[in-house]
Amino acid sequence: MTRAVVFPRLLPPKGTPQRLVLVGVAAASLLLVGPFFFWFFTWFGWSLDPARVTEALALPVRPAHATQMLLQMGEKLSRNDQTMRPYYPRVLALAKHPDTDLRRTVAWFMGEDPSSPEFHQALLSLLRDPAPMVRRRAALSLANFHDPAARAELTRILAPYTVTAELSGQVEFRIQPRDIAKAVTVVARIGGQDIAAGVPGTVGRQLVPNGETVRTGQAVLEILPDPSGVREARRALSLLAN
Repeated sequence: MTRAVVFPRLLPPKGTPQRLVLVGVAAASLLLVGPFFFWFFTWFGWSLDPARVTEALALPVRPAHATQMLLQMGEKLSRNDQTMRPYYPRVLALAKHPDTDLRRTVAWFMGEDPSSPEFHQALLSLLRDPAPMVRRRAALSLANFHDPAARAELTRILAPYTVTAELSGQVEFRIQPRDIAKAVTVVARIGGQDIAAGVPGTVGRQLVPNGETVRTGQAVLEILPDPSGVREARRALSLLAN
């Protein structure tokens, strides 16, 4: 008579505390190991597929796709990877793209190669960008070029930012003093249009009463400086001082 082979149970029975603990440990291990492998392959032997880079930066550009690719390219460029240079003309063209987040990422990317005169000139143009986050990123990158033209914008990062009305109408605040705002946080509605903070930080003073009718360009709210932005600005100013 053949005896059945009984294998030992590898996992505790379902629903038991031991099983739940084991599953929790496994999930926590994945959370820890995943970022490690991402870091490892980013810094050791990881390369970008030229076809993928070309596709991401080609017209018509998908801003989110291009932004992610620029972040990966910037990591390589920060280690003086010269294989990124063939893509510089396309990056320069993206500096004029209508998407604000993409322009901001382009400004960051350009700061990773302070040896490029073309990037230097493009950053000087982005220093006049209508979006405050693009101007700030351009100033931070220009500090890597040791260009004093960045000083005024860097100094503004250390001061409260004034949100102004983009059109005339009645103002309705959507956020309270001491609330934390991101750049895209809607802080008010004016004439039926949402008004974003424009920069990250802590909501400061309301410069007009809630419900008041304001004119285009009138100051309505203060955003106090974001601590991380202050640290970056001070670091950049120290580069200009050296």
